[in-house]
Amino acid sequence: MFDIFLKYDGHKIEDYTQYIVRCDGNNTETSILFRKTCSRCYGYKLNRISNIKYTILFYRRPSRLNKSDSKRHIDDLYKIKICENEQEDIEKKKFIANKNMGLMEEKNIIRQVFQKFIEH
Repeated sequence: MFDIFLKYDGHKIEDYTQYIVRCDGNNTETSILFRKTCSRCYGYKLNRISNIKYTILFYRRPSRLNKSDSKRHIDDLYKIKICENEQEDIEKKKFIANKNMGLMEEKNIIRQVFQKFIEH
């Protein structure tokens, strides 16, 4: 769960914090890591690249980190054959994993907002 985005204050990049960055380069590597001029990414990625120029514009820290067993669930998903066509099989598995993770995050955000509304 995350707080709101704030203007970047120059702090040391933190792995679990989300950042809005503007990519200052344009080559194959930058187009893979940063698909748009301004992209949202985790500090984990930023802490592990050194040859790409970017400017951090905004950040938002997690207000709470939850333990997750998502790796096991994703591994289980990839053991199952969904489609005969290998490319289609991989695409559908990626969609399933991304959609479910997004729904879980959305559910937690909605619950957090509702609880804060009740508290007031």
